[in-house]
Amino acid sequence: MQKLINYVRNCNEFTFDTEGEKPTKQLALIQIQTIPQQLPFFVILVELVHLPPIHSLIHLQIKQLFELIFTFRNDMYYWEPLRKEIYPAIVYQWFEEPIKTSVGQMNLLSKCTCHKSSPYRPNEPWALQQALIYTYGMFIDKSITVNEWTMELDPMYSTLSTSKRNKMIHYAIYDCFTATCLLRPVTLYWTFQQVTKINILDSFQALLSSTQANNNPTNTNIKQQIIKNINDDIELIPDDDDEITVNQSISDDDNEPNPALPPNDNDLRVNNHDMVDHVSDYEQQQQSLTKKRQLNSRTRSAEARKRRNRKRNLYFRMQRYRYFIVRPFYYRFTMKLVRHILAEYNIYYTHVKPVDDLLLIGVKDKIMDQQNERRLIDDTFDRSHHYLFHRQAQYLSRRSSDIQE
Repeated sequence: MQKLINYVRNCNEFTFDTEGEKPTKQLALIQIQTIPQQLPFFVILVELVHLPPIHSLIHLQIKQLFELIFTFRNDMYYWEPLRKEIYPAIVYQWFEEPIKTSVGQMNLLSKCTCHKSSPYRPNEPWALQQALIYTYGMFIDKSITVNEWTMELDPMYSTLSTSKRNKMIHYAIYDCFTATCLLRPVTLYWTFQQVTKINILDSFQALLSSTQANNNPTNTNIKQQIIKNINDDIELIPDDDDEITVNQSISDDDNEPNPALPPNDNDLRVNNHDMVDHVSDYEQQQQSLTKKRQLNSRTRSAEARKRRNRKRNLYFRMQRYRYFIVRPFYYRFTMKLVRHILAEYNIYYTHVKPVDDLLLIGVKDKIMDQQNERRLIDDTFDRSHHYLFHRQAQYLSRRSSDIQE
C-alpha cells in the first residue's frame, strides 16, 4: 500500500468511475485509473461495502491515498455528473466538499469537432459506450453493470464464482480504460485525423505541456471546464494492428476495388453496333444498374466485406443494449416460457438475455422502458412464480388435449 501511495505522488491526472446497486442506488465501488508520465499505470478498485476498520492502518492509508489524489494540483476526469459519481462517498471523510481538484465532465462538450456522420445532435449527451464505438471502433458490454456490486471481489473472501467475479473486475477496469481513451480527443478537441495518428497506448500517458501545445494550438491553456454532452469485456472491431483509429470504424470504403481480381466482362466496353436494336431506354438503364451492382459485388475485397459486416453487427449490438430493464431470474425458466409471460403482460421487447441470476429485457426506446417498468413486477421471474407459471402451463396443455379428444 505504501508503494502505491508513493507512486500516486508522482501522478497529476486521473480518471474515475463508480458502480452501485441499481435497486438501492447505493454506491459500492470506486475505480480510479492513474495517468502517469511513463507507463505502467494502475487501476485502483475500492470496495466501499468491505472496508477495513476505520482505525486500522490500512484504512488510514486509503484515506491518505484519496487525499493525495484529490489534492488541488491534480486533474480528475469523469463521464457522469460529479454529484452522481463521487459525492455519495463524502461520508467516508476521505476528501472535503467541495472537491479541490480540477475536474472535467467528459460527456458534456461545449465545443465538438465531429465527423459529418456523427449519430448525435450538437447538444445531445454522448453515452460512454456509443462514444467508444464511434471514436475507436471498440465495444464494451454494458450488461455487466447490473451485477450485485456489494458482493466482495477479493478472491480470498468472495462467494462469487470465479467466472462471474473475473467478469465484474474486468468490466470495472475497462470502464476506466474507456474514459481514459476518450480523454485526449475530448479535452484537446482533436480532429479525427489526429486520432488516427496516435497509438492507443499513448492515451494512457500524461502529456507534457509542450506536447499539449503542439497537439492543440487553439487551446494551449487547457482549463478543466465542465464539458457538454461481455465473455469479452472489450471487443476490438478494427484489424489486428497496434494503432486503433477512427476511420477504421466509420470510413466509407466498403466498395473499394480489389486490384488482385482479374477484369470481368462488365469492365469491357461494347461497340454500339453490337447492341440489340430494339432495346428501350428504360431497359438499357436497368441493364446498366444490374451490371454496376454485379461489378461492385465482384470487386469488393474480402477485407471490405468483413468491415461491412462488422459495422452492421456493431450497429445492431449498440441498439440492443441502449434501453433495457432488469429483473431477478430463476435459472429454471426457459426462454419459451419467458417470452410467453412477457406476451401475457403486454411487454413489447426487442430481445431477452439471461445474465447469471438476472434477466435483461431490451426495449425499443425510453418510453417503452418506462411503460414496461410499471407493467412488469420485480419478482415475476423468481422461484415461486416459476412453479406457478409451470403449473399453469401444464394445466393449459392438459385442457387443450382434452378438447382435441
